[in-house]
Amino acid sequence: MSVSSDVSGTRKPTLILVEDDEALLFLLSEQLTEMGYDLVPVSSGSVAWQLIEDGLGFDLLISDVVLPGGIGGFELTRRVQQLHPDKPALLLSGYGRHVGDAPSDVNAQVLPKTTSPDLLGDEIVALLQAAS
Repeated sequence: MSVSSDVSGTRKPTLILVEDDEALLFLLSEQLTEMGYDLVPVSSGSVAWQLIEDGLGFDLLISDVVLPGGIGGFELTRRVQQLHPDKPALLLSGYGRHVGDAPSDVNAQVLPKTTSPDLLGDEIVALLQAAS
C-alpha cells in the first residue's frame, strides 16, 4: 500500500471515518480532507473492520457510536485496539448519554456530533501527537 505525501514530502496521516448518515459522512469527509488528512470514509462498522483486518494502514479511527450492521463504534474500537493497541480512536455521538462515557474497556474520547470543526481538528491533532 502506498503512503500519501503532501507537496512538502511530509506523510499525511490516514484517518478511517465511519458514519452511517450519508450527508454527515460527506460533510465530515470534506472537513477532514480540507484539514489535510488522507481519508477512508465508510458507512458501517463491519466494512471498516473488514478493511482493517485486511491490512488497511491508518493512523486514527473516527467512528459514530451507533452504527447499523452489528458492529457499533464501541465494539469497532475494542476490536481495533486489540489488533492495533497503538492506534487512537475518536468516537462521535448524536446521543448525549454517550458523550464522554466510553465503556472502561474502550480507550477513546467521545465527542458530540455537533462538535465544531476547530475542536474536532484540535482533538485529532492531540490524539495523533499522543500516539506518535
